[in-house]
Amino acid sequence: MDDRTLIKISLAWALIGIFALIFIASYGQPEQIKISELENNIGKTVLLQGKIFSITVKGDTGFIDLSDDTGNATIVAFEKITNITVGNTVAAKGKVQMYKGEPELIASEIYCVKC
Repeated sequence: MDDRTLIKISLAWALIGIFALIFIASYGQPEQIKISELENNIGKTVLLQGKIFSITVKGDTGFIDLSDDTGNATIVAFEKITNITVGNTVAAKGKVQMYKGEPELIASEIYCVKC
């Protein structure tokens, strides 16, 4: 094989690898953690699961207070909260951030586990 053919093959495989990594990264599930581990995961995307003990809506923003066997946390949703109520068990995927000295989850996705 000549050098041009090898370069074309190498470039093709490099592009395939890059697209595969992008695909895997965008569809991979984040690590599921307990509420007590939130502070150790600031800036990371995680999955929390727990029982809703209160829901507050202020304009277009919803605040869900979630509890599991290790503690309580606030889930912030910048979307309309539907099909979930107090007492439901939900899973929330999102990025952990600090707000007024407390960790909270900015939800990108919330779905019902036990409704």
